[in-house]
Amino acid sequence: MQTLYQVPDALWNKVATIFEPKVRRRKHSLQLIFSGIIYLLSNGCKWRSLPPQYGDYRLVWYYLNKWARYGLLDRALYLVGIQLRRRQGRSGEPSMLLIDAQSVKTVAGTGDEVGYDAGKKVKGRKRHLAVDTQGTVIAAGVTSAFVHDKTGARVLRDDVEDRPSVRTIVADGGYDGPPAFTAGGRIRWVLIQRRHSNRFSPLPVRWVVERIFSWLINYRRLAKDYEKTIVMSRAMLLMSAIHITLKKLMT
Repeated sequence: MQTLYQVPDALWNKVATIFEPKVRRRKHSLQLIFSGIIYLLSNGCKWRSLPPQYGDYRLVWYYLNKWARYGLLDRALYLVGIQLRRRQGRSGEPSMLLIDAQSVKTVAGTGDEVGYDAGKKVKGRKRHLAVDTQGTVIAAGVTSAFVHDKTGARVLRDDVEDRPSVRTIVADGGYDGPPAFTAGGRIRWVLIQRRHSNRFSPLPVRWVVERIFSWLINYRRLAKDYEKTIVMSRAMLLMSAIHITLKKLMT
């Protein structure tokens, strides 16, 4: 029998209290269901092709959708982010965040909120991230690719403003103009302009968020947006960010 990926106990234990706060006997292992979602993300397979060892694919989908709609994925990302920052010898809460967006193609049959990014010449959806200076994902959101970066940044507003420690947001020139949000003046936006040059050079500090986008694309399910709803699209993004953060905790 094929040996399938399973999230190690050491990793699962760091988020288990979020997904199953009460220890009780279950017919289906939530650790195995969590592992099945990571398998699907890593291999890019269709839901119907999910190995049955993880349980019925409809059950795995049900739990991911439930975790997304109940905010459990956001809570898990918040928890592991604090743990990682403290392990790095820093305060659990960041004071500076970097914000950026990335447009990805959708596939035929994708449902709501799909648009065309004229700048990138991409028809699909746009992913928005807020990360700390070490690349830990703090907030994530998804919009139609048609939405301008600065306008789309508003999907990050609640998660960012809920962190009273945040004082500065760094972004590129695409976020020029009135800030997307300021938390009543508490948050200051710093824009880094690209220099016109024939040579490629990463923007100072900005390469951190660009790197995390490249890590996310390593999850084959994220190479394009295959999800029918924005909710599930964001859920896939959050699960990948959680998994990356968990792996950093174990290195």
